[in-house]
Amino acid sequence: MASTSDSVPNPQPSSKEESSIHKLAKIIPRSKDLPWYQASYGSRLTPETRNLLEHYAHVPPSEIEAHIYKIRDAAWTVFPFPCIGEFWFLTLGLSAHPRYNDLLARVKSASDKTRPLLIDLGTCLGQDLRKLVYDGAAPTQLLGVDVFPDFEAVGHDFFRDADRFAGRFVAADIFSTADSALARTKGTWDVVASCMFLHSFDWAGQVAACKKMVELAAGPGSWIMGGMTANVHAREQVLKPPFVPEGVKRSVFMHSKESFGRLWDEVKKDTRVEVKVWAEYEEGESESKEANEQGAGNLFGNSEQKLLWYMIEML
Repeated sequence: MASTSDSVPNPQPSSKEESSIHKLAKIIPRSKDLPWYQASYGSRLTPETRNLLEHYAHVPPSEIEAHIYKIRDAAWTVFPFPCIGEFWFLTLGLSAHPRYNDLLARVKSASDKTRPLLIDLGTCLGQDLRKLVYDGAAPTQLLGVDVFPDFEAVGHDFFRDADRFAGRFVAADIFSTADSALARTKGTWDVVASCMFLHSFDWAGQVAACKKMVELAAGPGSWIMGGMTANVHAREQVLKPPFVPEGVKRSVFMHSKESFGRLWDEVKKDTRVEVKVWAEYEEGESESKEANEQGAGNLFGNSEQKLLWYMIEML
């Protein structure tokens, strides 16, 4: 099982294995003129997140608005992701998952509350983990992973819980082959979660990421679950400036629920594991409609954009 200590070492990425995202971080501007830096969070602040800020973070209601803008700008200096500029970190992803109640029951019913059992990849500010704690999980059961170590401090500032949520973050690149605190937890996690993570990669990168998730999972009975931006018609999208600097070549793959199944067919073949794959679109209007109405420079915006939930059960 994963380490049961209250604190997990927080390694810095090896300079010899500097990831493409770290290389990009050195050259992409933190300019507020980027089209996805929104002036207002609009309707992005959900009642659930407001409740979390009031009753978990203990932010006075009159201070919430200023607090959000302060945190967004602090996170923007770490890396100007569209999800930061467009305030998507205010939307709690994991708790909106159709199987969230099953997840919560699994975490709360664990006999050993000191054993880490859920890992959140691409955790960003750790908002989904704080929601789990507020709903009854023990902090020691959870671990967030992100390639940018400075997101840990911004998350603590956002939720005002450095004293309550210490040591639940590891800075790591899941693709790195270097020995790390993350690598030493392979094969130990009951739940491998990720929201708004997989759509950041091309097809090959997604296959590699899913194979890493399989490696992290404890085996039969484990879950790999989350959500991502998708499209009713699967396609590769080449990123162009300003989403990448001039001269940088990068693409992402936008899944349909059918292509997501094919992705896992390839993962199963490569890893020789048996899994049950479930994937379904979020009901309601497209994700891009809301972003466009708020004036966002949406990375994937078009009328066929959807939110795709998934659950992979290891057999």
